[in-house]
Amino acid sequence: MTSVNEKLVDVLTNALEPHKEILSEWNTDEIGMLFMGFGNISIYPTNVNDYNNDEDIGGTFAENSVAIIDALNNIGIDLSESNWDSSDLYWLIHSYSGEVRIDLINALNVVGYDCYKWFDAEEEDIEPIMVEGWAAEPSL
Repeated sequence: MTSVNEKLVDVLTNALEPHKEILSEWNTDEIGMLFMGFGNISIYPTNVNDYNNDEDIGGTFAENSVAIIDALNNIGIDLSESNWDSSDLYWLIHSYSGEVRIDLINALNVVGYDCYKWFDAEEEDIEPIMVEGWAAEPSL
């Protein structure tokens, strides 16, 4: 069983909450595509000065896919009604991993988090690289 990254669930819930009306109009495929590439990333609070692996709320592909399902459920969107579960999202976040949609990045920015290409903060000479994102329709 995959562990739940509660911090990521909370952050995603807060980021998606203002957009729940828009998301409720999207079909399951469109919602799934919002999270395409949402793997192999580091997620830190905005304006962090010292990077520490313990403060990176980005998880494994499996943890991120479960966190997405939980966050969507928290805002009243149940993908299981369309027979989708975390394993379906796992493959979407694995596709183009590290290339996150700009509207999702912006939603995370609003709640105080930035997305970076995954890095290990314990490596010497780390240079965090922010994810720029890509645009898609429909958008948040």
